Amino acid sequence: MTPTTALETHIQSAPVVCWVFQRGANAITCEIDVRGNHAYDVRVTPHWDLPSSVIERFDAATAALLRHAEVSRRLRENGWVLTDHVAADHTPAAA
Repeated sequence: MTPTTALETHIQSAPVVCWVFQRGANAITCEIDVRGNHAYDVRVTPHWDLPSSVIERFDAATAALLRHAEVSRRLRENGWVLTDHVAADHTPAAA
């Protein structure tokens, strides 16, 4: 895993998994984007404070998926509810 900064977000990426959690009036998105050369970003974005987003880079899809699962589990343990998941083309998935 390699932490990245917002300055690196201009590199072309494609979404793999994108889940939106809500607790009260707040929402958090937890997603995985695949980037060129087998790099995977796990991004956690609090909707009320976009600059505090966290991005972790992984060299393998399995490691990124495990990290996404861990973050998602911890969010649910802390009272966050999964309210939406977005398809790979970033359109809301059908209910």
